Amino acid sequence: MKSTRDDAVEVQFTVHQDDGWPPTPVEPIWCVPVRGEADVYKVTNVPIHVLGLARGDDICAERGQGGPLEFVRHVRHGGHSTLRVIVAELDDVDAVAETVRSFGAVVQDTYIPQLLCVDVPADVDMTPIMAWLTDADASERIDWEEGVVAPHHMVAH
Repeated sequence: MKSTRDDAVEVQFTVHQDDGWPPTPVEPIWCVPVRGEADVYKVTNVPIHVLGLARGDDICAERGQGGPLEFVRHVRHGGHSTLRVIVAELDDVDAVAETVRSFGAVVQDTYIPQLLCVDVPADVDMTPIMAWLTDADASERIDWEEGVVAPHHMVAH
């Protein structure tokens, strides 16, 4: 889900690896400059591996000695939540994605065919999403984790 704004830039985020997972030490994430705030960018796509970050968050990034923009710190939460879903059967990925979308979430495919990244916008009730994920997990159809949950979404589950 790349930004459609012409001023979108990639910001490099260092990813904590544990026994080789995730398979990359850096995740580039599309962001757009926040007008009137130096070095502040709004995240425009759903993070795949970075924890504690969601679409709509504002971050500070700086360019190091001619290199790429690099994440420095989190500035503001945008109210969205990020979930990651691993689908057990490859043939079930589209059905799982469509079910999660039906609750109002945005689902982003990844470079890993069975891994879906889910953006839960601030105005979407997370209760039915969590209930469905819990049931699907119990039936071993999926495995899932919270990348970050906005405070108002925590109340819902």
